[in-house]
Amino acid sequence: MEKEKKYQFAGKYNIDFDRASLYGAILENSPDFVFLQHNEANIKTARFIDLNKVAIEKLEYEKDELLRLSPAEIAAPESILEINEMNAAIREKGRFSGDIILITKTGKRLNVEFESLNVKAGGGDFVVTEARIVPEDELSRENMLRMVNLVNTSDAAIISTNSLGIVQTWNKGAEKIFGYLSSEAISKPISIILSPEAPAKFQTIVEDIICGENIERFDKECKNILGRLVYVSLTISRISDSNSKIHGVSIIARNISDRKVAEDKLRESREKLRSLTKHIQKVREEERKRIAVEIHDQLGQALTALSLDLSWLKKKIKPSDEDVSQKIRQMHELIDHTSDAVCNITSRLRPSILDHFGLVSALEWQADDFSKRSGIRHELNVDPKEISPGEQVSVVVFRIFQELLTNIIRHSKADKAVFTLKEENNLLKLVVEDNGIGISEKEINAPGSFGLIGISERASTIGGSIRINGVSGRGTKVELLIPSGDYT
Repeated sequence: MEKEKKYQFAGKYNIDFDRASLYGAILENSPDFVFLQHNEANIKTARFIDLNKVAIEKLEYEKDELLRLSPAEIAAPESILEINEMNAAIREKGRFSGDIILITKTGKRLNVEFESLNVKAGGGDFVVTEARIVPEDELSRENMLRMVNLVNTSDAAIISTNSLGIVQTWNKGAEKIFGYLSSEAISKPISIILSPEAPAKFQTIVEDIICGENIERFDKECKNILGRLVYVSLTISRISDSNSKIHGVSIIARNISDRKVAEDKLRESREKLRSLTKHIQKVREEERKRIAVEIHDQLGQALTALSLDLSWLKKKIKPSDEDVSQKIRQMHELIDHTSDAVCNITSRLRPSILDHFGLVSALEWQADDFSKRSGIRHELNVDPKEISPGEQVSVVVFRIFQELLTNIIRHSKADKAVFTLKEENNLLKLVVEDNGIGISEKEINAPGSFGLIGISERASTIGGSIRINGVSGRGTKVELLIPSGDYT
């Protein structure tokens, strides 16, 4: 009702611009700003037609300066949206009221509330606006009311305590999350919502904040009125007056119980997936080892027997029977080639050198084979010379090494590679470097990089991790890091 009285100008007078004396009297005698402008769709091109003395004085411009400006040009940037809304509402409904900030010629900010009315007269289409500067004390009250409304309508718990941790304020969000009514919580210690082990720690946090330490947002287990755990994300800050005297702390708590449950389920699912991956890797290695042994024993023995039989047969034929002798030689060659193929297959499935002589010897054999097949020079460094991790770790390290060498051959375009196996800072480190074209961050993180994903998953089965660094034109460096407790 009060606001309607203040803005009775816009609704009371049916302005007829032929009645110049009445218009002039209204314009000049109004205690508030009065603006007259054309009603245009574009607020940037709409110009003032007339303004009263109060508007000219308060805005600190000359009148002819203001007549060259649009309302948008004297408004604060954050008020442009409000002016756009006003313009659209006037063209649709004929009137609009609201609050904006105007900027004077000297840069002062004026908080004003206004009402605008669409007037058609003399064949023209105009907008008359009456605006009132809002006093600072009134503005403060309005801001306070807005803040109170914001606090009371927030879904987050917004709580304040004194320096002793006694609750001073408690909003609707706190009632919803923790179950206590404000009348039940105010004047109670904040410990009513803390888990049994938390009060002492919370008091320490409060003391740290009061002493000036900044506390970032953190997640915490609290409890509701029924004693059930509630997971919240807490933001805590100190409350101080204009003299910087600290009176307590404010607490904003957001209920993240649903998110926490989802995270726990996701974490549990990942752990199960990793356990399954570890089991599959173990079963696959055992199966490879079994197949390699069977191939070696069964086919190896059969080929040896065939070779002996051919040697016996060769002794039985006549020297003059050249065709038969030639066929026996060819069969011997075929048996030799088949024996080599059996050795290669069994080595690929499961190198016997890994089981009989350990990881270092297996890496040396694999590195030599890599250079023979690719023509890429290599250097292998081992420190200390005798590194003997357990069987499972040895197998995983060896398989990762194989995969990395395959990547070098396929993608790097390198002519030299350096391999290092060492113990350092309670870590077992395998480092594979090449001088090829390098790998980009995008390639490392690409969803389709299944080789790199597989390497990371293999590493995780033994508690290890992978670090990959690539520099365009200078090569790639991959590090496998295994904590000492996981490989000794």
